[in-house]
Amino acid sequence: MKENKGHQLIEDLKSNPIAFFKFGKSYDLLQEYFGGLSLETLIPLLQSDDLAIQKPTIWVVSELADKGCSLLPHVSPLVDSADDYIRYYALECILLCAKGRYIKEFVHLIRSIDDASSSIKVLAMKLLTNAEDIQLRTGLELVVEHQIENYQLHQLGLSNLLNHSQLEKHEIIDMLNSKMPLAQQYGVMVAGRRYESSPEFIRHALLSNNICVQEFAREIVDME
Repeated sequence: MKENKGHQLIEDLKSNPIAFFKFGKSYDLLQEYFGGLSLETLIPLLQSDDLAIQKPTIWVVSELADKGCSLLPHVSPLVDSADDYIRYYALECILLCAKGRYIKEFVHLIRSIDDASSSIKVLAMKLLTNAEDIQLRTGLELVVEHQIENYQLHQLGLSNLLNHSQLEKHEIIDMLNSKMPLAQQYGVMVAGRRYESSPEFIRHALLSNNICVQEFAREIVDME
């Protein structure tokens, strides 16, 4: 009976996704997966051409946390979605699940700090700041393997994130004052990691001409 309820909710989602999302049925569907509904039933929903179907689906996957990591290969393509809501939750899933056999999916998060959307860019910066060391170390290899744009600058930035505690004050300030926006972004991420011991770097970043750097720094301060 419980499985029937889950399948009925999926049919409701497919038949009227806007109403499904509006009336909070995403939560009901999530409970069905916690109750044992097969995760494979989420795959065609993630692969749907309808953004209205993908929106509640990616939210469900993100709320499943570790339980949904087997779906990561089907989630990663959504970082290129036209919908920022979908991209937001896809990136959160990548930070959580890009480990072990899925570690190579981490490259999508690195790419996103250079996204055209400022809100996605700042989200990716926050997520990357909280990445595990193994993810950052692997990222050093992935940016070269995939030859992503400005990969050498990404390598330097990732290395600085890994070794943030060893950086001299002038090195962090130089990143924040760089003429290259990407270097500025890595600078404020380093500043975020150093905030508790050295809050002056975030205060410096608040005066940046880079709007994304400013916003990231403001959010760090607001979390106090």
